[in-house]
Amino acid sequence: LGRDLVLWFDRNDQKWAAFDDLCPHRLAPLSEGRLDENGHLQCSYHGWSFAGCGSCTRIPQAATSGPEARAVKSPRACAIKFPTMVSQGLLFVWPDENGWDRANSIEPPRLPDDFDKPEFSTVTIQRDLFYGYDTLMENVSDPSHIDFAHHKVTGRRDRAKPLPFKVESSGPWGFQGANDDSPKITAKFVAPCYSLNKIEIDAKLPIVGNQKWVIWICSFNIPMAPGKTRSIVCSARNFFQFSVPGPAWWQVVPRWYEHWTSNLVYDGDMIVLQGQEKVFLSKSMESPDYDVNKQYTKL
Repeated sequence: LGRDLVLWFDRNDQKWAAFDDLCPHRLAPLSEGRLDENGHLQCSYHGWSFAGCGSCTRIPQAATSGPEARAVKSPRACAIKFPTMVSQGLLFVWPDENGWDRANSIEPPRLPDDFDKPEFSTVTIQRDLFYGYDTLMENVSDPSHIDFAHHKVTGRRDRAKPLPFKVESSGPWGFQGANDDSPKITAKFVAPCYSLNKIEIDAKLPIVGNQKWVIWICSFNIPMAPGKTRSIVCSARNFFQFSVPGPAWWQVVPRWYEHWTSNLVYDGDMIVLQGQEKVFLSKSMESPDYDVNKQYTKL
């Protein structure tokens, strides 16, 4: 969207605030500021302070009486604020400072109910990726690459096979699809940035018998700039529960280790997606009407 934001926690209202990353005074980045003694966001250039609602609360250089004292109440001294909402541990920002009514009427996408069940273990990781949002969204909607790009991480080359999917379109709001094989894979895309994948495995184990293993991989993928995307992945599973009571370092499989190994999935995609995107962009620049999908992905 081409706009930088600054996010900060307003301790007075106990809410997260999102401002345009520009001080209205001299357009210095507010993200380089600090929270002052009153809990307001203070610009590091001239010390202007702003409350969570965006209003200016202090101009140190202005006189305490007369015309200068009224400058702090001027609309021109206000920071630009965006609507925010916290849902299931994630902070959502509505990227329109004039869209408050619409933002308050729309619920953000939610993680599946399984994430709140005690029999599921959950992990959330975040990583900035140096390829475009469109490249990433195609990747997370493509289960056929898993056995090769993520060999011995989440797949195996010798298990690759046809994956016939039944896909239903929701028009501009996204699509969903599923196969009828084992493991059963259900995928859903909710525009513009939410992807859900559910994998169901029928496991036959000694002693305990048949088990239904469920894996959720849900990702929020946010375009940061051309060629850069932030990916937030929330995963859950109902098997291999290694958590025990006590601090994080005491776990059989520590949280830091799960976070570390989860990044291997990103690593498996990185070089091929960057190479693919480089070629696609090059072809598109040679001819603006060139359809890379028609040329390379349709049989």
